Amino acid sequence: MVPCDFRDFFIRGSGLVQQEIVNTLLSLSLEETQVKENNDVKIIICPHCSDKYIRANGKLKGAQGYVCNGCKKKDKLNRYLYCLLSGYSIRQSAKETGISIQTSFDWRHKLLTSFSSVSVDEFKGIV
Repeated sequence: MVPCDFRDFFIRGSGLVQQEIVNTLLSLSLEETQVKENNDVKIIICPHCSDKYIRANGKLKGAQGYVCNGCKKKDKLNRYLYCLLSGYSIRQSAKETGISIQTSFDWRHKLLTSFSSVSVDEFKGIV
């Protein structure tokens, strides 16, 4: 779980500090790229999460709009990470982010596992 001293630091921090911590932790696993379109196959990749699972979302002035299914999850994951660092329970985090309890359980363990792969030696001073 998240160490108590870090949780206390996170909870006591200003909203700006909390958002910076959440963004930094999310950037460890998410990499932003530009929209790529292959003219041969016409595969469109999301510029934010590099997900291939996107769907058409109407046209505006002749240009096709798209919606990424992965980015919806990214917004919820951002809120979920805030709940995790604040020490919310699995049920409370699920209710806060609008996901199922099973998804909350799965995300918690995936996030904690990914955090354990980061060396403690990399963190120096106030993060």
